[in-house]
Amino acid sequence: MKKTVFNGFWWLLVVGLATMVFDSCANNHDDPLRKDEGVVINGVKWATRNVDKPGTFTAKPEDAGMFYQWNRSVAWEATGVVIGWDETVPKGDTWEQSNDPSPVGWRLPTHDELMTLLDQFKVSHEWTTQNGINGRLFTDKATGNTLFLPAIGNRNCSDGSLDRAGLGGQYWSGTWGSSRNAYYIGIGNTTVVWGNNSRAFGFAVRPVAESVEDNQEATSGDGDFRDGLAVWETASSQEIREMYPTFGRVFDDKEAVVGEGCSWYCDGGPYRVTASSYLKSQNANITYFPDNAHDLSFETAWVEGVKGQGIGEYLTYYFKPTAPRITDIIIANGYVKSEKAYRDNSRVKRLKLYINDIPVAILNLEDVRQEQIFTFKPIGRRSENIPWSEVEKLPDWTLKFEILEVYPGDRYEDTAISEIYFDGLDVH
Repeated sequence: MKKTVFNGFWWLLVVGLATMVFDSCANNHDDPLRKDEGVVINGVKWATRNVDKPGTFTAKPEDAGMFYQWNRSVAWEATGVVIGWDETVPKGDTWEQSNDPSPVGWRLPTHDELMTLLDQFKVSHEWTTQNGINGRLFTDKATGNTLFLPAIGNRNCSDGSLDRAGLGGQYWSGTWGSSRNAYYIGIGNTTVVWGNNSRAFGFAVRPVAESVEDNQEATSGDGDFRDGLAVWETASSQEIREMYPTFGRVFDDKEAVVGEGCSWYCDGGPYRVTASSYLKSQNANITYFPDNAHDLSFETAWVEGVKGQGIGEYLTYYFKPTAPRITDIIIANGYVKSEKAYRDNSRVKRLKLYINDIPVAILNLEDVRQEQIFTFKPIGRRSENIPWSEVEKLPDWTLKFEILEVYPGDRYEDTAISEIYFDGLDVH
């Protein structure tokens, strides 16, 4: 099998008034404070400088920039005393684009993108001083690329007072944590931590490239790349599980598909499967629901329900944060219950895989009535380095599979997928 490895959590100085900053109508494309070359660390393209006034970067990587409360576009100075601090908790379950202070082409990182900096197998970090400013230097172990986050402290949620400047610092994600909290990472002189704290705090913003393709250009592996995404090929014919004897059978339980004994499913799995559409059946005994793509039966299938071959239609699998991590995605492509059903209906040729709505890979499927296995580095929120009590506080996560291209059916345009299921780590 050809395996390409997937790499399966803040203004006026004199009086400290908060000031809304509006951009002029001038052409700012060449303004160095609105542009940044960026640097890729563990597959994510980061800006090399903090956000300053809305729509601008600081002049240097060591500069503090401005503080922001979550989902608010008001910029607060990183020094001195502020007046007019808003201690109320910002509303919303996402950091709205209209409130994102990042320059054009950049955005708030997600919790998952922040967490890539804490991957000890791929990224090292150390407390250091750069041009007289304390902070933490992150180094990509594979490429040697570095990213400096200055220790600019934070502004307290209750009164806006400045805390821990020069000793540590907090950086927002755009990911909602609860009705009052949001996710961030904090740097200090001894470690880096992630947390879920009040949105009323003033933290720094270090953005990532707005284009998700930019954020995948450094994904490692021996596969080729297309549209900025890692391309996974299917296994060779001798490595694909030979499933002809079982296709067409109705299974009484999942062990008939995933094997006897303790499988990955003993410790969980997706709790829901949805689809962008599904075909309405004219036979009361046959359905094409999205759940059919994860009922662990080769007798059923999800069939998309739009006109044509279903290009752009997708399945979404939902997981709790405590779900075991995934290393293998196993796909029974097409309507495999019989050779006739398989040939009559369209089959998927290329799928785009998303993790939490961020595209990470293109899966190339062969036109074979067999299971096809794609192997990744662990996907999921569980980690040996995060206590179970903390994992339980993390948000749910999703995998989405979007149809990009199909093998046309001999009789119908409808595209079918019989099964997408998983194997991986963390089973007892």
